[in-house]
Amino acid sequence: MPTNKKAVTVYFDDHLYERVAAAAKADRRSVANFIEAACDAVAPHQLGTRVMLATRIVPTLVFDEKFHKGDGRTGSEYLIFATKGDDKLRFDIPRKVLQDRVGKFTAATAIEFCERNRAKIEAACRLALSLAPSNDRPITLTEDHFQ
Repeated sequence: MPTNKKAVTVYFDDHLYERVAAAAKADRRSVANFIEAACDAVAPHQLGTRVMLATRIVPTLVFDEKFHKGDGRTGSEYLIFATKGDDKLRFDIPRKVLQDRVGKFTAATAIEFCERNRAKIEAACRLALSLAPSNDRPITLTEDHFQ
């Protein structure tokens, strides 16, 4: 659910992180709860402000470096694999969809074509993932996934 809250990302160097982690441990809290309590202590409570931190960061989608031609079952498709946390994901990209939405290519230049258009294809994969049901099946891209 979207909110109108603003967020800040803070990075600690190793030394500062160790000090904060030690203080949190001494206070019998997680690092996130310790930092949240520290921020909350200085927040202007008379305005009803409450500090909340995300304690679990969603894993990012990391794509493999190479595209692959389809296996025997998907000869007219191109595959891209990605990992998200511990999950290995497979995206099937039909040749017709690539040609209609990204551009023309030949069988000999297909992989090179995909590499040149990687940003556009990966954006379509992200959109397809956000709309796909959560199951272990490959995600097939359609023309609607390309913006």
